[in-house]
Amino acid sequence: MKKNHPLHVFLFILTLFFFFVYSVKDVHAADSAEVAQDIAVSHAQTQWELFGKKIEDTEISHITGTKSTISIPTGIYLDDVRSMEYAFTGDVTYSIRYVASTDPNTVEVNKVNDSTIELIRGYGENKTVGLQIGYKIHYSFKVWENVLGIWYPVNDRYGTYETFMNANLSVDTKFFATAKTDNVLEINQSIATTSPDKYVILSGDTTGVTSKWIIRPDVSKLGKAFGVANFANSIRSQVVPIDFIVQDTTPPTGTAVSTYGLEAGTSLDLEKLFIQYDDNSKLPVQLTGVNPIDFPNERLGTFPYAIRLTDTSGNFTEVATTVVHKDTTPPKLTAKKVLLELGNSAKPEMFADATDNYKFATYTWAFANSTPDFTKLGKQTVQVQAVDQSGNIGKIDTELTIQDTLAPTATAIPQLIELGNSLPTDPAALLKDVKDNDELKNLRFRYVDTGDVSVVGFSEAKVEVEDSSGNKRVITVPVFTKDQDTTILGNSAIYAKNFEIWQDELSKLSEAEITSLIHTQSQIKGWDILTGKDLTSAITIKQTELTSKSPAGIYESVLELQTNQKTIQTKVKNPSDLISIRLPTSLTFGVSDVSEQGKILSPTYQITNKSYAPVKISLANYKNFTTNELELLDAATPDPVTITPAARLNLQLWTKSEKVELASLTDHTPVTTIGQLAYSESYSLKFTGNYFGDFQKERLPNHSLVLKFEAIK
Repeated sequence: MKKNHPLHVFLFILTLFFFFVYSVKDVHAADSAEVAQDIAVSHAQTQWELFGKKIEDTEISHITGTKSTISIPTGIYLDDVRSMEYAFTGDVTYSIRYVASTDPNTVEVNKVNDSTIELIRGYGENKTVGLQIGYKIHYSFKVWENVLGIWYPVNDRYGTYETFMNANLSVDTKFFATAKTDNVLEINQSIATTSPDKYVILSGDTTGVTSKWIIRPDVSKLGKAFGVANFANSIRSQVVPIDFIVQDTTPPTGTAVSTYGLEAGTSLDLEKLFIQYDDNSKLPVQLTGVNPIDFPNERLGTFPYAIRLTDTSGNFTEVATTVVHKDTTPPKLTAKKVLLELGNSAKPEMFADATDNYKFATYTWAFANSTPDFTKLGKQTVQVQAVDQSGNIGKIDTELTIQDTLAPTATAIPQLIELGNSLPTDPAALLKDVKDNDELKNLRFRYVDTGDVSVVGFSEAKVEVEDSSGNKRVITVPVFTKDQDTTILGNSAIYAKNFEIWQDELSKLSEAEITSLIHTQSQIKGWDILTGKDLTSAITIKQTELTSKSPAGIYESVLELQTNQKTIQTKVKNPSDLISIRLPTSLTFGVSDVSEQGKILSPTYQITNKSYAPVKISLANYKNFTTNELELLDAATPDPVTITPAARLNLQLWTKSEKVELASLTDHTPVTTIGQLAYSESYSLKFTGNYFGDFQKERLPNHSLVLKFEAIK
C-alpha cells in the first residue's frame, strides 16, 4: 500500500514514530482478524451471488443425458480495502466443497473440481430444480492501521471460512425424440402394427405426443436396417431416423417321420427324415445328426436318431426319429471258372465271389440245382447260390472243368535177385502203394530199364506207370543181384570168394601182405543194396586163421561190413600137388609140293612135365573150324582117288621108350589117353598124314587141340 505525505511532516514525526510504534501495535491491532474475515466473506459472497445468477440463467436441455458445466473464478485480489482504521491488501480464494440437487432424477449435479460443477439431464420432468453448493473461503492479507493519520503495517491476517449458497435451475420441458442405439428387429417379423415409440427415447413434455412410420425398416434381410418415424403433438413435430439391426433368434421348426428304413450300405440322407421343416428367416437350414451314425460301417438294427436343425444365425432345434437299418438287397455274385484235378472236389464258394451292400454280410453257400459230378472229365455248367444273413439270395452260373494231369505215384520195392534169375515178368510186382486220381485198374505198367542182373552187384530197374489220360511216371527200383558168394544182412551186402595159395608162396608173406592177399584174391566187394553205394573200402577182416606159417589145409577168415559178417576159406596147397607143363602154344603143319605126293609135314614140338608128380596126358578134344576149307577124314573113310579138298591128319607122340599115334583126327575123335610123363620127362610130337586137294590153291585150315594133364598121386 502506498501513502503520500509531505516530506516535512515525515521528518517532523520521525522521532515520534519510533517512539510510539510498538505501543500502537500492541494497543490497537487486536480486532483486525475479525475485520479481515468480514472483508473476505463479504467480497466472496458478492462473487458467489454472481455465480448463482449464472446458474439460474442456465437452461437445462430437455434431452436426457445432456451434460453441461459451470465454472466460477477461483478468487479475487483486494488492494487497499479499508474498513474502520484498517487497510487490507491480499488474495481471497474459494473452493467448492460439495454440491447437491433437490431432484437428481431431473438434474444430477457433480463436483468436477474445486471451481467447476457438471449438470446432467435426467428423465425427471420438474421444471425447476434447486441446487445447493457448499464452498470454503481462503484469505491472506497484509494489514495497515491508520494511527493519527499515519498508516502503520501491523500483523498479517489469514484464515478460512465455510458457507454455502442456493440456486434454482430452469429445466426445458419441450418433448424431444431420440432414436435408441440398440434397436433390434426379428427377421420377417410384422412391423405394421408396431409403434415407433419403442425404438426412441421421448424426453421433455411428452403429453399428447403421437407417432407414425414414414419409412418402415426392411425386416426381410439380416443385418442393418433403416426406418423413419414422425413424432408430433399439438405444438410441434419431429422426424426421427432410426437405425435397426435385423437378427434371427428364432430356431427352425420341423416335423420328422416316425420311422425311416435305410438300406444297408447307404449313407443317411437327413432330408428324407422330414415331412417338412422351415425357418422364419426363409434362409437355408442345415441338418446334422446330433450323434451321427456311420451307417455304411454300422451293423443292422433299429437306431433312435436325433437331427439338429440349425439356421444361418446359429439358432437350432432338435427333432427325434427312428432309423431302421436293414438289408433287402441280394448279394452280387461274380462267376469264377474252376479247374479241378480228377479226384478232387470243390465247395460252392469256390465258384464265385460275393459282394454285398452290407459291409458285415455273411453268406451261406450251396449248389443251386445239383452237386457237380467231380468224377467226370471235361466241362460242365454249375449253378451256385449265396444267401446273406438277411435271407437275400444271389445265384450265378459258372463252369467246372475236371482234368487229369497228375501222374500216378508208387513206391519201389527193392529187388533181390539170385544170379541167373531175372526180374518178374509183371513190372507192377516191383511197386507198392500205387496211387492215382483215376481208377487203378486203368493203369498200365512197363519196363523202361531192367537193370543188369547178369553180374553180382547193384543196378536199377525203371518201371513206367501210365494212367488213362497219358500221365506217366517212371519209378526207379533198386535191384541187387547175388550169388552163393554173397552175404546180405540188412541193407549191406558182402561179396567174397574162397581162394587157394601155394604154401611156399604164403610163407614169404608178411601179416599186412596176407591181409592184402585176402582182399585181392577173394575179390572182396561191398554195397548198400538200396542205394548202390560202394562200401568195399568199409569192409574189414575181423579175424583170420591164415598166417605165413600155415601148412597145407583149409583156413577161415571173417569179413565184416557194419553188422554184416561173411566167412571165406583159403586153401593152402602143397607145391607137390602142382601140375607144371611146358608145351607149345600153337602147332603148324602143311604140304610143301606135289613131289612129296601130298604128305603132310610138321615141325617137331616138345611137351615137358615140370611137376613134382607124374602127369597123365590125354587128348580131350580136337576141333576143325574150317570144314569148308579142308575136310578131315576119319578112320572109316577111305582115301579119295580124285582131287578132293580133304586130308587125313595124324598126331604122333613119342618118348625115349614109347611111341603113340592118334590117327585120322576129326571133330569126332573121342577122349584118348596118350600116356604118362615123369618129372622132367618129355613127349615129342608132330603132325603127319596126306593132303588130297588141289596143290594150286592155297588153303588155310584152323584147328584146335585140347590136351588134358592130370597129376598122379
